[in-house]
Amino acid sequence: MTLNTHSLSQALNSKAGGYLTSSLVALAERHPDRLSGCRGGQLSNEQLWHQVLKIATWLQRNGVERGGVVLLAFSEDQPWAETVALAVTHAGGVVSVLPKDISEHRFSGITENCDLACVFLDAGTAHLQKNIQTCCITVWMNEGFSTGEWNEAEFSELLGTKAAWGMPFPGQPDDAAFLVFDESDSVEGETWSHNRLRNLKPDPLRLIASEARLELEIRR
Repeated sequence: MTLNTHSLSQALNSKAGGYLTSSLVALAERHPDRLSGCRGGQLSNEQLWHQVLKIATWLQRNGVERGGVVLLAFSEDQPWAETVALAVTHAGGVVSVLPKDISEHRFSGITENCDLACVFLDAGTAHLQKNIQTCCITVWMNEGFSTGEWNEAEFSELLGTKAAWGMPFPGQPDDAAFLVFDESDSVEGETWSHNRLRNLKPDPLRLIASEARLELEIRR
């Protein structure tokens, strides 16, 4: 890594501010042209922050409030997953990256057991939508799946949103940022605060999807 590049993990682990995106905001202001390391290093800090802010703006305008849970149920690795996760937390929501092979029964139980505001699905998890047990927004990562109903949107719509520049983080550093589920069939997750996530090394978002679940499994 050269002095002209900064990974996303460096941004999230720095001590600027107290919430998950605060250091990304600082990097976008101080070093806008440096590469962020997100999505294979293709985006500058400023570009990444702009995309995070677009998605966060859309989420807030469509009912994701402080403490509302947003589930990411993807059947394969999504290049946008990290950006979406950051956006959810900046909007004040609590994001959960679900196991790729999650069963319909468990998914249904999780939607029933949390304060669900929004679900992100892709082509491989489209079958899960019928198991949502509460009124919420569904965002489709792939085009052609939305029925046009008021509670459905395609991801391209989020990226086309005009970012609300200056949009503040509406919570506190001790607010929940992630809801982590292990690999069992339990519908009970564990919440991780912004502060706790910022102390993870080397990369908070990747750890949430792997080592964090492993840690929960070991403890149980």
